[in-house]
Amino acid sequence: MNVNQPTIVEMLLADWRGNLTKRPEQRASMFMMSEPGTGKTQILGLAAELANDDADFMAENKRRYDADTFEMLPFRATLHEPVDLTGIPAVITDEMLKQQVLVWIKDQHWPRDGAGVIFLDEFPQGTPQMMAALGQIISELAIGDFKIGRGWNVVLAGNRATDRSASFIVPQQIDNRVYTVTLVPALKPWVEWARANNIDDTVTRFLQFRPAAFTNFDPARPTNPSARVWELVSGVRQQNMHGTIGERAKVEGYVGAGIAAEYFAYVDAGDSLPAIED
Repeated sequence: MNVNQPTIVEMLLADWRGNLTKRPEQRASMFMMSEPGTGKTQILGLAAELANDDADFMAENKRRYDADTFEMLPFRATLHEPVDLTGIPAVITDEMLKQQVLVWIKDQHWPRDGAGVIFLDEFPQGTPQMMAALGQIISELAIGDFKIGRGWNVVLAGNRATDRSASFIVPQQIDNRVYTVTLVPALKPWVEWARANNIDDTVTRFLQFRPAAFTNFDPARPTNPSARVWELVSGVRQQNMHGTIGERAKVEGYVGAGIAAEYFAYVDAGDSLPAIED
């Protein structure tokens, strides 16, 4: 189902509250799919912030897991191989057995205690072997015999195969352990976020004037407007390159020639063209 940013946040908070009383294999885990540049990481970060602000939720995390904060722990499937989960082999002497034994030293990335959300980002861009290896974290909060703290939740995210984003087919056993939603970003929530995060007012006013320019993804094009791209265009505005060829080249390189032409027509018109408020 297609859902917008506020709905995603509501769903995540509901999952995390419900997961407090469930065993790892019973917990709800979201798989958030979308076209590139929709702000999936920012949305998950916002949900984690709101979870920290929920006094009743945090009191229960404190009681159950002695956790004072609800953290977000990112893990990009594209940057790892299955062996990274297994750990590094080492030979140690077992004092009780009086002999040498082989052990696996795990990455300290994985928490034994606390509470939060493990964010498996770029999940379908990982190799099939990597996705399969992460399956035990999703279903059991475990890596081999290593148990991740029970205060942790799991969320997956990534781009679709149709987006030309080097995605692989997600193994069926993973699909059966999560529920999948497609994020379709809405302009109004993004504008609210932009105003709170120092995005240039000219960018937000243009998008309110021309909402169709907010996202217009076509995988056949090398450049496409998106929430992430408009944040980058705001950065160009803040470089004080106004009216230069360099400014126009950068913006066109981000959003494409057609939308860049509309954007600069709005900028050149100044205040004579109004933003269309909510």
